[in-house]
Amino acid sequence: MFLSTWLGRPTPARRSDQSRPFLERLDDRALPSTFWVSSTLDSGPGSLRQAVLGANAHPGSDEIRFKHSAEGTVILTAELGVTDDVAIDGPGAKNLTVSGGGATRVFNIAAGATVKIEDLTIANGKVADAANGGGILNAGILTLADSVVTGNVAPAGAGIENTGTLTVKLSKVTGNQATNNGGGIHNAGTGTAVIDRSAVSDNTCVGDGAGIRSEIGTALTITDSVVSGNSASGFGTGGIASGATLTIRDSLIAGNTSAAAGLYLFGFSRSGDVLISRSVIRDNGPNATSGSGVGGLWSASSKSIRIEDTVIRDNTGSRAGGVYGAGTIDVVGSVIEHNTGGSAGGLYAFDTLTLTRSTVRGNTGSTAGVHAQTATVVESTISGNTGTAIGGVYGYQLDLIDSTVSGNTASPTGSFGVGGVDVTNGSIRNSTISGNAVIGDKMQAYHGTYGDTGDAAGGVFAQAGYGGSAVEIQNSTIAFNRVTGAPADIPASGGVAVSRPFSFVGYYGYSYDFSTVLGVRNTIIARNQSNVGGPDVGGEFQSGGHNLIGVLTPDATGFVASDMRGTQSHPLDPRLKPLAYNGGPTQTHALAPNSPALNAGDNADVPTTDQRGYDRIVGGVIDIGAYEAGGHGSNDHHDHGGWCSLFDPPENGHSFTVWFGDPFHFRFFGPSGHRHGNSGDAIFVGHPT
Repeated sequence: MFLSTWLGRPTPARRSDQSRPFLERLDDRALPSTFWVSSTLDSGPGSLRQAVLGANAHPGSDEIRFKHSAEGTVILTAELGVTDDVAIDGPGAKNLTVSGGGATRVFNIAAGATVKIEDLTIANGKVADAANGGGILNAGILTLADSVVTGNVAPAGAGIENTGTLTVKLSKVTGNQATNNGGGIHNAGTGTAVIDRSAVSDNTCVGDGAGIRSEIGTALTITDSVVSGNSASGFGTGGIASGATLTIRDSLIAGNTSAAAGLYLFGFSRSGDVLISRSVIRDNGPNATSGSGVGGLWSASSKSIRIEDTVIRDNTGSRAGGVYGAGTIDVVGSVIEHNTGGSAGGLYAFDTLTLTRSTVRGNTGSTAGVHAQTATVVESTISGNTGTAIGGVYGYQLDLIDSTVSGNTASPTGSFGVGGVDVTNGSIRNSTISGNAVIGDKMQAYHGTYGDTGDAAGGVFAQAGYGGSAVEIQNSTIAFNRVTGAPADIPASGGVAVSRPFSFVGYYGYSYDFSTVLGVRNTIIARNQSNVGGPDVGGEFQSGGHNLIGVLTPDATGFVASDMRGTQSHPLDPRLKPLAYNGGPTQTHALAPNSPALNAGDNADVPTTDQRGYDRIVGGVIDIGAYEAGGHGSNDHHDHGGWCSLFDPPENGHSFTVWFGDPFHFRFFGPSGHRHGNSGDAIFVGHPT
């Protein structure tokens, strides 16, 4: 339909009682048309196919709507090809199913078309051989709203294959099956996909990305959504496999199974960064046909990965339970807990890890808490982890700052075990190492080609590095750690142990020399225990002075006159209060009023605040240890947690925003997005335990 006339009145040349109208042609303008579907037949007048053909033939944007007589199931004999702009507005996903009948794709959206499909079910589409997209093949701009995509089959993108621009909102992509990649959604080419307030669940694939696979060169954003119950056989990914620029916000990735169960990242740094914010990754692990290498997040790329305000818990993998892999990993304000893995329970970082104001707790693995090549840990807690070699944290290059490592346990069966911190190069500053343990009753020293080896440390072990390494401990408290049951031929210390230098001759007669230097200053090392060696210190130290050593035994050297030292018969008690939240984001040991550590440190070159963020040098002289008595600050305690807004699509239209912390909060929103209150029937998927 065209609007081509306009009625006007010319200015008369002379006075007249009659005006003379005339017609003026304007630009052609296409008006939208509405095509009505009145039948569930596949062709003919009133059919959906006829409406699509009519909309394709009519220029501009059109609308397809359905009468009550069209409700039910439309079984197609061939795909519906959409080539022009159209909005297909169904009567509801429960009221209308458009089915491929197990023989054909359902919708094919051409490049250049802008299409909206809402309120219907797209089911039982099927393509074979090299074709992709059993339910929907999209090369245009597609918005899928309030709909269900289910029971579709294809080599890739069984539910949806996207190479254009795709938005899925308030919808479910469920029960689709790919014989290769992308059981639910496959985002390929230069495709951009947005998953908003939707569920991608219970999809399967033989290859990778049973829920979603997004290729290198694409972009994927997931917001307020759930990716759950997806399963890949073979060496694939159950939840999300992504080489894309990836953003996940306020979402849940749970209960997915495969080799890389929850989230797998591939590609290179140039293929896009990754942000995971206010989300939950939990209960991912192996299935019956595939062992899980990593339960939660596996990065096989050199991407930059930021994880903020997120909970990663209860995941299981043969390599790692929580997070494993390469790239630059930045974890902020998050909780990684109760994961189980082989090499690491919580975090295993090949490259660079930054852990800030986060908690790693209750994980199980060889290194139970954190294992990193290069790590910076700031204002964080690593606690209650159980390892077969290292309970708390290992870093080849580790800087532990304003943090607490507590209550971790190692139960080694070989010649080496560390309860708290194992570090080769780096520093421990303003930190508390407390209550960690090595259970050594199954340990045995190694006596062989490379000499005698074996070490055990309850609190801190300074590892010898090839060509020499250096570790510095400053203004810290290392107390109540222990080694029990270790054999007599293994050097051990309950508090801090320094590796002995050693060397061996390798291939072609080349000599490999290993050694370390451990400096310690303004630090409390006391109230530790060991059944062999010294209870507090063992090995060669380089003291910077003003340390408090509970028991100094002959097997520990390098301390100076300004160090306060006790003996086996007269231990020096620092009089520490129990580990508690005394302000700040982490637990500390406060000093009793009669502690010998009060005003006994060295003011030179010290941090401006204590571990809590409170003022240092109160009363003129700094206290020894991580805690400054009488200090003041505003860095109040809060439990690390994360926000996660979970949506129940599309029938109920209920949104839950959950704080995974202590205390537990959530907000409830209805389908219109308006707030309905602070309480309701929410599914609790986070902590506290």
